Amino acid sequence: SAAKAEHGRTIVSQVLDKSKTPFLHGLVRETHRVTPAVTVNLIKDALCPVSIHETEFPARTAFMFDSTTPQLQLVKESSSSGKDPWLFDPTRWFVDAVQERKGTPLQTLDHPYFAQPFGQGLRRCPGAAVASAEVHAFLAQFVLDWELKVDDMWSEDDASVAKDYREVPSLMNTGPVPDFPTNLRIRPRRL
Repeated sequence: SAAKAEHGRTIVSQVLDKSKTPFLHGLVRETHRVTPAVTVNLIKDALCPVSIHETEFPARTAFMFDSTTPQLQLVKESSSSGKDPWLFDPTRWFVDAVQERKGTPLQTLDHPYFAQPFGQGLRRCPGAAVASAEVHAFLAQFVLDWELKVDDMWSEDDASVAKDYREVPSLMNTGPVPDFPTNLRIRPRRL
């Protein structure tokens, strides 16, 4: 089904199909990798005794689940395999890149528990599918309706240009927020 845009352009449900819009889906996934939705640790008390790798923990033991460990694992494994974890690269989530990771320690990145925000399994957010669809539909419609341009602030040879996102001066909130003017211009696309 097609949705009519205000400016006469339409988006179709095909934007939700990863095989038809791999860059859009890679962009969303890479954004999630670089700036996870939640950057906190969750602490849960065991309701009953728990055995983990032959170690026994009594009931009421507090367990901490670290939301950043998958990101740190990516840095460690990617660095050792020659991939650049500090580069913002939506193509790392394309089908061929995922296939290339199979059988390596990096295949963990493609596990459903790490692939999307909102959790997985029985405790997955009930609105996860709707939220994900909204993000993809919004971005697709936004790019259809608006022209984005970044004014040339630096030349390619400028030593001050950040080579990866670690070099971007930023303020830390729930994720890095650039601490410099971006000179981003947004204007409606002409029909």
